[in-house]
Amino acid sequence: MRFLIFILAVSNTLHAADNFLVESGQPRAEIIIPENPTRMQRVAAAEFRDDIERISGARLPIVTAPSGKMAVKVFIGRSAHTDALKITAEGLQYGAYRIATGADWMVLIGDD
Repeated sequence: MRFLIFILAVSNTLHAADNFLVESGQPRAEIIIPENPTRMQRVAAAEFRDDIERISGARLPIVTAPSGKMAVKVFIGRSAHTDALKITAEGLQYGAYRIATGADWMVLIGDD
């Protein structure tokens, strides 16, 4: 249920830019984690990918740097990329996480 709420919350932003995570059963996004991810970053990336695959049938790649081949970049956890976007987990408590989106990116970040 929480994942469905998440998808609905970000769908307006992604739709406005005509960027989709999946379109016609094909991945249009990649999941980006740091070079040396924490255990929780690896788990979060795998769970996100599995949820998208169950919903759409498309398996999003997990990479450590944007490939430039996908329309949308999904950054999971703190990295140089999220630092450059100035997205932090500052102020989050009790296992909460922050979702931020832009024209062709999404960040999911929490207390790693």
